[in-house]
Amino acid sequence: MRLKFAISLFLVFAQATFASENECNSENICVGQQYYETFYLDGPHLVTVLAIQPDGKLIVRKDEYGHEVTDNWKSSQLARTSGCNSENICVGEQYYESFYWDGPHVVTVVGIQSDGNPVVRIRRGDVTKRIKTKHLTKIPKNDVP
Repeated sequence: MRLKFAISLFLVFAQATFASENECNSENICVGQQYYETFYLDGPHLVTVLAIQPDGKLIVRKDEYGHEVTDNWKSSQLARTSGCNSENICVGEQYYESFYWDGPHVVTVVGIQSDGNPVVRIRRGDVTKRIKTKHLTKIPKNDVP
C-alpha cells in the first residue's frame, strides 16, 4: 500500500509545475512560501507550498512533520502568514478572544484565511486555532501584556 501511494505521489509531482521560488498560482499562492492549512480539524498546521499542479492546485509539505507531502490542495484551504483582512485585523497583532469557554485569552494573529477570518495562536500555550473576526477585540497599545 505504501509503495502504491509513493508511486502515485511521484506521478503527481512529475506532472506538477516545479516552479522557481516566487512562482504563484492565480490566487497568488506562491511556491516556497509558508501558509497555515485550515482544512484538518486538528490544525491549523504550518505548511510550505512545494509545487503547483497543472490545474492550479498545490502540493504542500506539513512543516511540523517534515516528511508528510500531500497534493490537490486548494488555495482556499490555506491562510496567509502576512497582511490584513478587510476589517484591518493584521498578522502579528494581539487581541482578546471571546469564543473559547475557558477564555478570554490573549491571542496573536498568525494567519488570514481566504474568507478573511484569522488564524490565531493562543498565548497560554502553542495552540493555534481558526476563529471568526467577530470574536476578537483589539488590545489597546498601552494595555498589551
